[in-house]
Amino acid sequence: MCASSHTVHGNGHRLEIHGRHRTVVLENSDYDHARGFKLWIGEKRSRNLREVGSSEAAVDHSIDGRIVPVSALLGRFGEWIETGSSSVPSLAQGLRVQTLLNTARVSFGENGVMRSVPIGGQVR
Repeated sequence: MCASSHTVHGNGHRLEIHGRHRTVVLENSDYDHARGFKLWIGEKRSRNLREVGSSEAAVDHSIDGRIVPVSALLGRFGEWIETGSSSVPSLAQGLRVQTLLNTARVSFGENGVMRSVPIGGQVR
């Protein structure tokens, strides 16, 4: 896996997952790390990858790429406030993912020392 958006002459982000029957590729070769993603799938019986998704629909390249995803998040947050109900993923689920990522980072900094993360709790 190679992920870099600030490397001199880097090729962006590309994640390839190869299985017995298919390959999935997620790539962003754009200079903007918040848009330009494309998703391809290749089946065992085909020699080519086919594009199945892209984040390029109606993109205005004159604005900062972070504006569109942040605007969408703010719109969802506003809807949660107005309706009183959240959608998936929720803020609680986002917090849980952040807690797990922080735990992994701490564990890595401690040379892989196992860390406990209680369900719904903070890192110990």
